[in-house]
Amino acid sequence: GGSEANIALALANLGVDSTFFSVVPNNSLGKSAVRWLRSNDVHCTPMILTEPNETPSNRLGTYYLETGYGIRPSKVIYDRKHSAITEYDFSQVDLDALLEGFDWLHLSGITPVLSESCLAMTKAAFALAKEKGVAISFDPNIRRKLWRGQDYAPLIRELTLQSEVVLLGLDEAKLADLKAKGVI
Repeated sequence: GGSEANIALALANLGVDSTFFSVVPNNSLGKSAVRWLRSNDVHCTPMILTEPNETPSNRLGTYYLETGYGIRPSKVIYDRKHSAITEYDFSQVDLDALLEGFDWLHLSGITPVLSESCLAMTKAAFALAKEKGVAISFDPNIRRKLWRGQDYAPLIRELTLQSEVVLLGLDEAKLADLKAKGVI
């Protein structure tokens, strides 16, 4: 997702060896995204490129920022449905091999709410990282528009409490109810 890519880019630009894993379409948009990451020294070797006209989709998930004007606030429009990552079957991915040799895993709260497959992959990656002694950082990055009417607060709370480092805003801290859990 975008949040995870931003962290990989920031770390790479600070000189920290960073690798990014995602699913993107094997078309001009997907390849451009991968080239941009690579041009900023982010490793993209484990990237999955989907083939056109196959399942999963050959769409790259996007979002649009409509800038406000005067008293009208800005708004974000998400176009993630039926994108390559939301339709990919992550049960095909060898997470153990993917995490081999890494000492840190970073995920956001956006990825698990995109689809059931993304949710299952996120939970499996967290569990495997714990098992392998890989540190976990988590950015809840709450985007209720992506929640499709479901309550993901318990999941955000669960992932927050499993992480060694959490990037929280005030809204995320309230949602995760960290004060009641004795974390803050």
